[in-house]
Amino acid sequence: MLGCNSADITCSTGSDQKCSRCHSGYALINDACQPLPPCRAECRACSGTSCISCYEGYILYNNDCWPCITPEGCKSSDTSTCTSINATMACLTCNEGYFNNPSGECVACSNGGASYNCSAGYWKNGTSCSGEGESDTQTCQACQSMLGCNSADITCSTGSDQKCSRCHSGYALINDACQPLPPCRAECRACSGTSCISCYEGYILYNNDCWPCITPEGC
Repeated sequence: MLGCNSADITCSTGSDQKCSRCHSGYALINDACQPLPPCRAECRACSGTSCISCYEGYILYNNDCWPCITPEGCKSSDTSTCTSINATMACLTCNEGYFNNPSGECVACSNGGASYNCSAGYWKNGTSCSGEGESDTQTCQACQSMLGCNSADITCSTGSDQKCSRCHSGYALINDACQPLPPCRAECRACSGTSCISCYEGYILYNNDCWPCITPEGC
C-alpha cells in the first residue's frame, strides 16, 4: 500500500488490505495512506496542512506562518524580537544611507549619504552618517600608489587592497600587480616578456631570439 510499511498492513483476502500506520508525509484516512500536500515555503515543518514551525523571519499563528516586518533601510534584523503578527523586528545593521538609532530603527541620513561616490583611484572611508542631523562623515582617500601602474588604473576598497587593471610599458600584469619585465638584450629592438619580437639590423628573428647574420669574408 502507498505510504505504508508491509508490517503495518493487514488483510483477510488479497484485496481488502488495511494500513494501521503511515509514513511521514502521509495521513491515515479510511485505513489507507493519503499523501499530504507539501509544506509551504515559509513553514519549516507541517502536520497535515498546518504549519507547526516556521523559518527565520516568520512567526507561527493559527497554524500558519506570518511574516515579520523588516524595517525600512534595514540590512539585517533581530528575528528574536518578532513576537506577534505584523511585528516590526529590531534592526541590527542598516543599509548605506541610514543610521541605527537607540530604538533599533533605521533612520535615513538627512543628507542622502547613500549617493556619495568616489572617483577612480580613491576609496570611501567612513560611514554615511552617524546620527540624525549630522553631516556625512564619508571622505574619499587615495589608493596607495603601485609600481608600474597609473593612479587612474588603481582600484581599492580600503587603503591596502589596491589592484591595478593596466600596466606601463615594460611591466606585466600578474595577480593584479605590475611586475617589471627583464630588459631587452642588446640585439633585440623590442621584446614581449623575455622573448624578442623584432631585431636590429644585422640580426634575424628566430625562435623568439635574435641571431646574427653572417657577413661574407671581404664584404
